[in-house]
Amino acid sequence: HQFLNAGKRSLALDVASERGRKLLLALVAKADALVASLPLPLEEDTLLAANPDLVLVRLDDGPPELCAYASAGLLAITGEPDGKPTMLGGHVPSAAVGIHVALAAAASLFGKEESGKGRIVDISAPQCLASLAEQVWVEYSASGERMERLGSRGGIAAVAGALPCADGHWMISVPPDPRGWANFVQLVPHPAFKDDGSLADEAMRRERKERKS
Repeated sequence: HQFLNAGKRSLALDVASERGRKLLLALVAKADALVASLPLPLEEDTLLAANPDLVLVRLDDGPPELCAYASAGLLAITGEPDGKPTMLGGHVPSAAVGIHVALAAAASLFGKEESGKGRIVDISAPQCLASLAEQVWVEYSASGERMERLGSRGGIAAVAGALPCADGHWMISVPPDPRGWANFVQLVPHPAFKDDGSLADEAMRRERKERKS
């Protein structure tokens, strides 16, 4: 909370009370934008009457975080291949939705500078989260293959992900370009990598990435 809200001022209002409503409307009257989860704290007409040029971003949280994550299709691709679906930790889904909300508000404020008019923007949490599955859509559109859960393995490069090493450290990924593979072979001087020239080709590495030797 302290990290995400650094530099902000906060105020708790009871909008069910007359005083709370007046305070909120006084703030809205001077605001450039208002971001609010549905249902809105006050009637939309009341808010816009207080500030006709307001940028109003309405966030439809919809289902709880886990359900929104599932409806976006993300549970199908997170977790170990032979295990149960796993949700991203650290409230990453909520942070991802927040980024979309911030971008929508910023873009609307730029538009307001051009037109001189406010606008209303609707944001759907599940639709925001669906953007995190872009690799799934690209892969299916390009090859017709459905991506499954990969655990700690990456889905783009043949050698990618949190992979254990003999010395106890972990390797994150190898870039799919020739230079990346050359650096990897120099770092891991295994004969199977060094002697097989075909592995210099990323397509061949992808084809043989499940081989154990």
